[in-house]
Amino acid sequence: MEDIQTRATAIKTYDGRRVIIPNAELFTNAITVNTAYDKRRLQYDVGIGYGDDIARARELMLEAMREVEGVIQAPAPEALVMDLAESSVNIRARWWVDPPRQADVLDAQDKVLEAIKNKLSANGINLPFPTRQILWLDQTKATDGNRKQQREGWSAGQGDVPRAEVPVPPAAEQPEHAE
Repeated sequence: MEDIQTRATAIKTYDGRRVIIPNAELFTNAITVNTAYDKRRLQYDVGIGYGDDIARARELMLEAMREVEGVIQAPAPEALVMDLAESSVNIRARWWVDPPRQADVLDAQDKVLEAIKNKLSANGINLPFPTRQILWLDQTKATDGNRKQQREGWSAGQGDVPRAEVPVPPAAEQPEHAE
């Protein structure tokens, strides 16, 4: 707290900013104070591949968090499955820090995330990118994934290529665009 006036309260944040909050807000809404306590819990969701062993990934993430200087061991770090997402199984890493300065929280997060990424990668756990499969109008189950028969999506390669279901007129017959 920096200054309390009749109409507003000024707060100096741990990263050197000044925030002015109307007192009406303080009486009607919840306020989160990140600097109120010495210890702070951080969390980050990490996505692993669907083919990876979840228990092994959790074990590696916990090892990585425990090995980072500044991570408090009690309460212990946690690794919890949070989501079966489109491209990954998301595991939430949660750990506590006791930073000498609140500004050191970002430094602690940086170290933990680097340790988790390196530990998972070194042990063959996939950290997938989001993927999408696009099926074109004339793609069928019979041609899906068969690069020699597929007309669109992937290059067709050699051999018979299925014809488009919608005929495409030659360029000479296509209407001109007005400019």
